[in-house]
Amino acid sequence: PNFPPSMMPKGRGKRVRGEDLVAVAQKKEDVTAAPSDSSSDNEEEEGSGDGLEILQTYSYDQEDSGSENEGDNEGGSVSEGEFPETYIPSEDDLENEDTDGEVNADSRLGNTEKWIAPVSKKGTNLAEDSDSSDDEGMKNRIGNVPLSWYDNYDHIGYDVTGKRIARKPKQDNIDKFLARKDDPEFGRKIYDALNDETMVLNNEEMNMINRLRHGKYPHKNFDPYAYYGTDFTAEKRIEILGNAQRPKANFVPSKWEAKQVIRLVHAIRNGWIKVDEEEKPKEEDNVYLLWDDNDTDERDNKMPPAIAAPKAKPPGHAESYNPPAEYLKTEEEIEQWEEMDPEDRPTNFLPQKFDALVKVPAYSDLIKERFERCLDLYLCPRTRRKRLNIDPDSLIPKLPKPEELKPFPTTLSVEYIGHTEKIRSFDIDPTGQWLASGSDDGSVRLWELDSGRCFQQWHIGDIVDCVAWNPNPDTPLLAVCVDERIMLMDMEIASQQEKVALETLLSEAKATSDAAAAAPHEDDGMTKKEKKLKKLNVEWSVKAKAPKQPLEGEGKDTPDEESEASLPPVFATTSSADCPSVARVVINMNKRIKQVVWHAKGDYFATVASANTTTSVLIHRLSRAQSFSPFTKSKGLVQAVLFHPDKPFFFVASQRHVRAYNLTKQSLIKKMLCPAKWISSLAIHPGGDHLLVGSYDRRVCWYDMDLSSTPYKTLKYHKKAVRSVAFHKTYPMFASCSDDGSVHIFHGMVYNDLLTNPLIVPVKILKVQEPRNDLGVLATKFHPKQPWIVCSGSDHRMRLFI
Repeated sequence: PNFPPSMMPKGRGKRVRGEDLVAVAQKKEDVTAAPSDSSSDNEEEEGSGDGLEILQTYSYDQEDSGSENEGDNEGGSVSEGEFPETYIPSEDDLENEDTDGEVNADSRLGNTEKWIAPVSKKGTNLAEDSDSSDDEGMKNRIGNVPLSWYDNYDHIGYDVTGKRIARKPKQDNIDKFLARKDDPEFGRKIYDALNDETMVLNNEEMNMINRLRHGKYPHKNFDPYAYYGTDFTAEKRIEILGNAQRPKANFVPSKWEAKQVIRLVHAIRNGWIKVDEEEKPKEEDNVYLLWDDNDTDERDNKMPPAIAAPKAKPPGHAESYNPPAEYLKTEEEIEQWEEMDPEDRPTNFLPQKFDALVKVPAYSDLIKERFERCLDLYLCPRTRRKRLNIDPDSLIPKLPKPEELKPFPTTLSVEYIGHTEKIRSFDIDPTGQWLASGSDDGSVRLWELDSGRCFQQWHIGDIVDCVAWNPNPDTPLLAVCVDERIMLMDMEIASQQEKVALETLLSEAKATSDAAAAAPHEDDGMTKKEKKLKKLNVEWSVKAKAPKQPLEGEGKDTPDEESEASLPPVFATTSSADCPSVARVVINMNKRIKQVVWHAKGDYFATVASANTTTSVLIHRLSRAQSFSPFTKSKGLVQAVLFHPDKPFFFVASQRHVRAYNLTKQSLIKKMLCPAKWISSLAIHPGGDHLLVGSYDRRVCWYDMDLSSTPYKTLKYHKKAVRSVAFHKTYPMFASCSDDGSVHIFHGMVYNDLLTNPLIVPVKILKVQEPRNDLGVLATKFHPKQPWIVCSGSDHRMRLFI
């Protein structure tokens, strides 16, 4: 509600103390006239409270009030519900302010009017309930973020509607100096960095600043020694402060504090707590960029430095007004140039010859080329590249020449012809004289390595997946994997002493097997060994003969007799019906076997089945005719297994991992990660510390098992799947064969010094055959003593390279 204009106060508004309110209330009761009955009822109903509500709104001292005020409001009383508008001092009021910032009302009025903040009926301050806030003048709504984030932009932030607030031009020092001299309000101006505005302070704000500079309170009306009006009554009240007598315990020294002091003294004497020691400043680490050429570049600028435009290519001989004759085009070349697309032309002009420079006409495409260059500079991004002065020869590793790494196989020497289907597997006996092979035609053949003659052949009747010689020369047995059977065949190439040792070994195996069969049966009529073998689905069948001991007078065979005795018949063909007489040990399984590997001592051998079960990997012992499963859980689809040459370690390769187990401790030693998608073969270095892994995705990975679980080197030289990898037992060589029909020979030197990395050098690529039905070389092995290599493939042949 509006207050009558005649009742508007002309002095500065200020709050009134409690004593002033009481005095004014008494004066009100004396001055105010008695209203009518209706008004008196309203006053009694709404003004209950002894006039306090009226005193909380506005009151005036009536000693010097004029007649105009008395006529308008009956002696200065304020009716209920009427409140004056908020008082805003005028410029004349500010000019009449004294040094303390208070308006001198006596200079204009004869009375001393005091303004009180309007209060509602419930006693709430209307000024405090208003919707006005200090943020109404805030234009920039970027929040609590540093203003330095907008230093590089043409705006300082965003307003409440989300629009950008443009940055105003800044004054330089000259403009500031002129404004200081010309602008009378220069001393009252301050800069608002948030809103990018210059504000002028009024007299009240200037007085507030002056009071703060003199150490006073900012507001004149603030009373630091206000009267709180404490009343003293005879009634007992609970107060925070009291004058009760302190207990005696407050004056007795605390024993707990004494114990704490003793602990601190003990800690200080022992050096656990250091007193009065200045903290040493931490030494800053001398950190610098190792590969940075500019050590002093601090990169103070946030924006990247400007990059100069690249220079245009200088003109060559073709652009000359008098080019050489070889640059001038013939008529045919001109026709070809005109028929070409403009983007495919080597030059966008035809070279011409003039006698003098003054005869050269204006270039018609000058403006077009300038415009295209401007487009290139405007649209194409730029980058600055440092030119490195590096010798190209230094980037090539210094490897020895292949001629210095000989011997290694280079030339085809012998071809072994006789099989009618692809040869999946073959093996060389430990002496290096004989070669055994198995093919998809269901036959096993025995070859003489040097001459290539086939001395014996056995028709098994099914596909031969794998053949492997026993590495122990005293027991020359050949392990053959045929479907679900493993046959240990006596090739009849052993000497008399080797035959005696072989018969002794097989006799022990048969005796152990018979003793287990004669063991006491359990309730179900089976022995423990039979139960175990039945659980593994393994059946052993051993055929042993009585060993024929040589006579005392005979002694050892002479070299000629021994060599003749070790030779089999010139050529013999044995049918499948006679195979049981050749196969001395037959192991039947209910799973197809795809690989068999021997331990270095020749007593243990492991088999891998194609099925993914817990018994897919089995280890067999020949001397006791026993089989057992090293794993209780499936390790995935096992691709290949391998024995360590010296230690009781066992390697198992799944599709993407190679795990090494300690058979003695029955624990996992290491798990090697292979970047290949499908592992195909394994080979171990004779030293036992390096592993070679081939994969079907054309990779050959070299692992240093003492270094890391990831490959030391990954070789990607083959174009198709790698079928087999092999290490040489005596020479520093290894090889890999692939379906692309080639065999790669590498020099792989392993040093005794653990700090020196192995040296791997490719030395030879042997072109063995052309791929047939997407299959190439299927297997490869080195000669045990000579730097020779034998490989077999899908063309039904084996080849010896020396």
